[in-house]
Amino acid sequence: MKRLSILLVAMLLIASAAQAEALEPAATPVAELTEALETTIRATGTESVSLPADIVVLTLCVQGSGDNVTAAQDKAEQVMQNLRAALAQMGISEHDAQTAYYGVETVYNYQYSKLGEKETASGYTVSIDLSVRLDDPARVGEVIDAAIRTGAQNSYGLAYESSETKSAYFEALDAATADAMAQAKVLAEASGLQLDRLVSVTEVQSDESTVMATSVSAETPVHPHLSVTATVEVCYTASHP
Repeated sequence: MKRLSILLVAMLLIASAAQAEALEPAATPVAELTEALETTIRATGTESVSLPADIVVLTLCVQGSGDNVTAAQDKAEQVMQNLRAALAQMGISEHDAQTAYYGVETVYNYQYSKLGEKETASGYTVSIDLSVRLDDPARVGEVIDAAIRTGAQNSYGLAYESSETKSAYFEALDAATADAMAQAKVLAEASGLQLDRLVSVTEVQSDESTVMATSVSAETPVHPHLSVTATVEVCYTASHP
């Protein structure tokens, strides 16, 4: 009987110890604690590369007016055919001369009286925009002269591009990455830290203008220079040396 009592007490002690061990929180590995307390350093680098524009996109507009839409359209189409023929004689292919806009506008006559304003439709105007892509910016004047001779009303400005935009952007991207890394190193040293692990490298693009060449130098209107910009953000872990 006494032996049975001792055995029961021993079993109870073992069960209590096991329960207490199960209730104890698991020990957190030192590596996990260290990782949770890691300091991170972020830096952003931006670089620009200048390159000459070798492509220009010129938008030309032709219009035709008439008592009805069909008459207005026929007049506008006739001018457009003459313009396309002139461009073809200059060696500009149909692929480089694309229709960019077609619109119909009602023309009104306004009459004023004591009873108020009254508008009456008096005709229609058809407008067609032609986007002409040139691989030589120096030919802009030549194309505009041809457009005027064939009856085009006006030009809606120029858009400059470069065939080297992509390679220039890669060059700017490489320089921006190096700049971001150099800034991260300076930040670490100024904070009494050392860079450890490179966590991420991110290409930052707020919009397409970051990639596309958009700025034009006024000093060289015939052969303007464009600017391609790239921005990169890097993130490091850092620690005390």
